[in-house]
Amino acid sequence: MEGHLFVACDGETVEAVTGDVVRVPAGSVGRYWAPEYARMVAVYAPNPQGLETRVHAYTRLEPSTEDTAGSAS
Repeated sequence: MEGHLFVACDGETVEAVTGDVVRVPAGSVGRYWAPEYARMVAVYAPNPQGLETRVHAYTRLEPSTEDTAGSAS
């Protein structure tokens, strides 16, 4: 983990910084977001006891017009 990252899982949100490790339990869904920058390594393994695997995907969030309003180009 490098940078600054938030991870939400099972109703709990943790804040992680460079060097931290965050574990999302098997069968749970983790949601990740970075206020500015983060780089992480994610390791996925088969779900235990034959639980159904969920499709993993990500969406790149573009800055809103409010975020860029008033900034010099």
